[in-house]
Amino acid sequence: MHLDCSAYVNGERLGKPNAGKDMQFDFPRLIAHAARTRPLSAGTIIGSGTVSNRDRSTGAGCLLERRAEEIIAGGEAKPRS
Repeated sequence: MHLDCSAYVNGERLGKPNAGKDMQFDFPRLIAHAARTRPLSAGTIIGSGTVSNRDRSTGAGCLLERRAEEIIAGGEAKPRS
């Protein structure tokens, strides 16, 4: 479950973070919690939110995360053409 996740928007690579490496709640923990709080059947899909790593050089897992990084670094999101 610890695989790289490539994220692209309009051909621009946002990042290639590793899914699982730095997750606050890893997939086994998410599945265990879901199974304790509701019945799960075959084919159930469990979402984890965006994927990011402590090492920011891996990039962002989604556009919103990229914009947040730009705001933190420079006070505002970079304009797009």
